[in-house]
Amino acid sequence: MKEFLKTTIVGGVLFLLPVALVLLVLNHVFQFAAKAVRPVSHSLHFDHTVAGIGSATVLTILLLVIVSFAAGMIARTRTGGRISGWLERSFLGGLPQYQ
Repeated sequence: MKEFLKTTIVGGVLFLLPVALVLLVLNHVFQFAAKAVRPVSHSLHFDHTVAGIGSATVLTILLLVIVSFAAGMIARTRTGGRISGWLERSFLGGLPQYQ
């Protein structure tokens, strides 16, 4: 019983750690994008909310979608493929969860 609890807790931590790291990174990216969008939103007078969601939030999400699309298009090129492969080999290759 003691071994079961120990392995279950360790397994749970190993499962939750990458999820928490992804959420942490996404939170920082969202805050950074929101800072970039805020002046544009203010100058366009998008200060109202729709269904409880602020216009600046919608613009931030739109910016992240556009940046993600552009990154995906770049990743499809030969140079982007080489960069992606290098990142996987050098940084992500050492993570057992990634492999």
